[in-house]
Amino acid sequence: MPIQLEKAKELAPFTTFKLGGPAQYFIEVTNLTELLELLELGQVHGLPIFILGGGSNLLIRDDGFAGVVVRICLDACAIDRDALTVTIGAGRAMPQLVAELCGAGFGCLEWAGGLPGTFGGAVRGNAGCFGREIKDITISVRALNLQTRELRSFTNAECTFTYRTSYFKLQPEWLIVEATLTLVSGDVRMLTAAMTEKVNFRRERHPLEFPNAGSIFKNVPVEQASAAIIELATSRGKIKQDPFAVVPAAFIIDTCGLRGTTSGGAEVSMKHANFIVNVRQAHARDVLDLIALVKERVKTRFDTILEEEIQIV
Repeated sequence: MPIQLEKAKELAPFTTFKLGGPAQYFIEVTNLTELLELLELGQVHGLPIFILGGGSNLLIRDDGFAGVVVRICLDACAIDRDALTVTIGAGRAMPQLVAELCGAGFGCLEWAGGLPGTFGGAVRGNAGCFGREIKDITISVRALNLQTRELRSFTNAECTFTYRTSYFKLQPEWLIVEATLTLVSGDVRMLTAAMTEKVNFRRERHPLEFPNAGSIFKNVPVEQASAAIIELATSRGKIKQDPFAVVPAAFIIDTCGLRGTTSGGAEVSMKHANFIVNVRQAHARDVLDLIALVKERVKTRFDTILEEEIQIV
């Protein structure tokens, strides 16, 4: 049966921000055959393609996307107990994946408890927290070139993981299909407790009561921070390992007095200054205005440029 594209599909429900305009065309794909068929269609009609995962770490503009939005639903998960590896589809939801592995007695992602989005997005952005990163446990990544249709495997080194990015984020024509991680056998109760601790940490400190896209800006590596920021952060014990020494973006934004600043229905969170929250049916424009304001204030006061962690489409 030929694949079917939906027209004028609202994208806001597929994002954790719950805002943004519609897709000109929309489709969900559950296997490589469907994806390859779609790419042929896109090539014939000259339509740009945007790959949508779990919709976290993402801001879609109010006018939406003029092309085909492809929601990746490749969510297989195969554990090799002898080799202590797991191969996971890019569309697997991170909360589900972390719980499954901990429940099966395998450590590797318990530190990611409460992390939103999909596994493919986590690998693409080299997700990390509590001093750990996806790159630390990735053996290989299988990816499809959206332009040439080449399907190939990348070693960990070939993924060129760095802080909150990877080869696949810098070369978006390569779509992650699946990745293989290394596992460590562990005690189910201890792993589940570690995961739950991280989930609770997020609930207590992050404004999860409002739609949001997670951290808006990357933390600032100390070598990229101005002397004024480093001096202030050091005096207040705010330098942290992430997993290398950084000045938290939330601390910098808060120091600029921006906590609680609003634009339309969007707000710099009172709970965590590196979150912008959708408090009153915000528009994407409201969020973009706040992002611009925060960057301008930080540049003026500290001569430092904050870099967005979220993707803006």
